Amino acid sequence: LVHCCKTTCYLLSTSDPYLLQCVLVILNTICASPELLADKCRGLLHLPGGNGAVEAGEKLLAILEHQRKPEFRQLAAEMLLNAVQAGENRQALLASGGVKVVLRLVNNADDALLSNMLLLLEALVEDQEASRQVRNLGGVNLMMSLLSARAGNDGAPDVPPPSRRGGDPQEPQSAHRHAVLMAGCSLITELAFDDDNSC
Repeated sequence: LVHCCKTTCYLLSTSDPYLLQCVLVILNTICASPELLADKCRGLLHLPGGNGAVEAGEKLLAILEHQRKPEFRQLAAEMLLNAVQAGENRQALLASGGVKVVLRLVNNADDALLSNMLLLLEALVEDQEASRQVRNLGGVNLMMSLLSARAGNDGAPDVPPPSRRGGDPQEPQSAHRHAVLMAGCSLITELAFDDDNSC
């Protein structure tokens, strides 16, 4: 399994879209298993993500930010969300600038990806350094603006999201909005509990 993880992470640098999709599915399957993640794959995001010094965590962040295919970004988001449940992977993502990347994505992502980005941030801010980074980078104000905008649109009619976006084209927008609101509220709560200056 360890050899499989190393090989799969190394293949994250492939330019073949079919191979990349297979790699993301395999990594997603591994990280979705708490037993595998806790036993053999705790430092998965530290593994090489191709030639050079680039780690798997950095490659996955690059996929999230720059990959054109929404289904690939969604797979990468789900994989990271599972992976950071292990402390070693959380530290690897923080060391790769994960907070900055995820905050940029929160500011620009469509709702299908946005809820996973908020959940990923919530997992990261379990680390005090990540919580500090979120505050210093204006993350709290960003969250409040985001929640205010989404709550204001809560009465919008349920129409299918454009098929070019991630997720099921037939899933009503209200489901995406609800997931974003729930994830955003949960993140704000986590930040409030971790704030030494909060009441």
